[in-house]
Amino acid sequence: MRRSLACILFPLMMSAAPGALMAQTEEPRGPAGQMDEADEIIVTGQPQRGAVVGNIKPEQQLSPADVRALGVTSIAEMISELSPQTNGSPVILLNGKRISSFSEIQDIPSEAVARVDILPEETALAYGYAPTQKVVNIVLRQRFRAETADLRAGTTMQGGRENGSVEGALLRIRGDNRFTLNMQYKTAASLLESERGVTPTVQGQRANQLSGIDAFLVGENGMTSGELANHRTLSPATESFATNATLSRALGKVSMTVNGRLELSDSDSLQGYESEQLVLAAGNPFSPFADETSFYRYFRQSGVLGQQIKGTTGHVGVTLNGLLGGGWQWSFTGNGDYSSTRTSTDRGFGAAAVQGAVNAGADPFGSFSSDLLSSRVIDRAKAESRAVQGDLLLSGSLFDLPAGAVTTAVRLGGSANGFDSWSIRSGVERDSSYDREIGSGQISIDMPITSRSKGVLGAVGDIGVNVNAAAQRYSDFGTLSTLGYGMRWRPVPAVQLLVSANQDRAAPTGTQITDPEIRTPNVPVFDYATGQTVLITQVSGGNAALKESVRDQFRLSANIKPFDKPNLTLTATYTNSRTRNPIAAFPTPSPAIEAAFPDQFVRTGGVLTEIRAFPVNYLRSQSEQLRWGFDFSIPLKSHIQKVVEAWRAAGAKPEERPKELQDLRGLFGNRGPGGGQPPQGQDGGDRPRGEGGPGGPGGGGSGGSFG
Repeated sequence: MRRSLACILFPLMMSAAPGALMAQTEEPRGPAGQMDEADEIIVTGQPQRGAVVGNIKPEQQLSPADVRALGVTSIAEMISELSPQTNGSPVILLNGKRISSFSEIQDIPSEAVARVDILPEETALAYGYAPTQKVVNIVLRQRFRAETADLRAGTTMQGGRENGSVEGALLRIRGDNRFTLNMQYKTAASLLESERGVTPTVQGQRANQLSGIDAFLVGENGMTSGELANHRTLSPATESFATNATLSRALGKVSMTVNGRLELSDSDSLQGYESEQLVLAAGNPFSPFADETSFYRYFRQSGVLGQQIKGTTGHVGVTLNGLLGGGWQWSFTGNGDYSSTRTSTDRGFGAAAVQGAVNAGADPFGSFSSDLLSSRVIDRAKAESRAVQGDLLLSGSLFDLPAGAVTTAVRLGGSANGFDSWSIRSGVERDSSYDREIGSGQISIDMPITSRSKGVLGAVGDIGVNVNAAAQRYSDFGTLSTLGYGMRWRPVPAVQLLVSANQDRAAPTGTQITDPEIRTPNVPVFDYATGQTVLITQVSGGNAALKESVRDQFRLSANIKPFDKPNLTLTATYTNSRTRNPIAAFPTPSPAIEAAFPDQFVRTGGVLTEIRAFPVNYLRSQSEQLRWGFDFSIPLKSHIQKVVEAWRAAGAKPEERPKELQDLRGLFGNRGPGGGQPPQGQDGGDRPRGEGGPGGPGGGGSGGSFG
């Protein structure tokens, strides 16, 4: 998308509903007796509970009714459903504070959410993150309790791949205190190639037919595509168990959260029968030819080959948040992670053992001795990773300018990562060990330039600028830096414009460098050079030759909210990104990919036999993106809700209580003093009396999002 298109779109959005936009700059008018001083303090002087720090306003704000309209059951599902509005994976905050990891809150049911704020990327700077991800601030209800259970079962339309899951959860929220426990078990059956009509290629079938030796490979010695398809899986059989617990407590002026998670997984796949190429020497008594020849044969005696992968993952996270003097805040997050993956691949007898038996006089077309059956070749690999990370964030006001306070956020962090791998392939044992320590620091400064509320060039609106810098020191890779700057402009309260630019450098991960080599045989791949599907050995692992990537990014965004009712938000974001040496997984094989990475493809006699699918550096990548859309929601209220709203608008006098509410009072009994609503702050919700009940703002309804 050309920049000129972005330049056209922003003026068009600025011209939308000009009367409604300018109307929001005027002071509210009305009789003097309709608002007293106390009401003004509550409405204009008190920030929303759980709001983020800084002057950047949310692009979108979701009420409980909006969250219900998404049709999700947990915060994890809600974040996934909001991905069009967040441009992928956002930074997550809880009640305006940092969390150690997403596992702290992923299992909380969506009914416990009181509000969701979606903020632009620049907000991340105030919390010590890079300005490359949007921020989602989730505010929970002050009191909530839930016990949930979920049972699911399914199957595919064409048969095979049955699956099921069992999940149970417990949640308690009381102010800043919170406890969650979630346990989940999942299982899924394997899906065979024969269940989807896949016809695999019989190894060496064409060569055997040309030589005429296929006439000797009959019965138990032969192999058909149908038999192979019945013993090869498209999707493996899987089984997993996970448990996740979080405890959060307020300890005086400090709040502490501890999170623990454990995951176990098992995957089993079938890879057909062993296939080997055998050489018959001239004069071999079993050879039908006078000269030396070779042929392919499958061995049913070895049984069906398979690969098993077992995984164990553990996580512990700690978060501490507190206040310092002078309005400064501090936050500490710490994480410890452990991961172990064990892979076992059955290779059958092995080519060397089979060829040795033939050379010793065994019948290459018959059954082999029991001694050979006991000499199976099993490749094994094990990878373990350990990581410990912690960082401290300090944020607050440095000094005051006429337009407002100059604020800063300083983050210092460090991490230690260890990776060990061991493998044995074809009897050859290898092991490797890798360690990486990272020290990091980041500072950002936000400075207001103009301010309408303080009368500093208020005619142009509110303008603020920010600068940020970060550095990371890798023990094995050197120092990488990040520089950036940005500006925000709110010409009128209903319009917010943001512009930012930054350059960041990224190193390959430890696993991308040191993952152990794993060889998976009999993987079907279409060979573009020959036009046939062949069975190859796929080699995966790390690539020690990877280089750092450098990205330059420019972003321009606009957010317009022309009305409060109905809830309508217009958004547009233009992003230009250029990256040198981007790191990526090895792509799907094609003629162009083979020409670009010839060393990754191995051919024997012109036939593709092996693909080394290691991560690689591309030369460069460039993208321009223009995202625009709108979010629109309308509350859908019941008759009772409308009656309550009308009664409250008229003063909510007990003697004028509508008949419908009197009937409900008789049905449910008295609640609170005088049989009316419970006293303020005791209704288990988040709003004072009259703001969150039936018919109040956000009291019920649904909406939709489009973008």
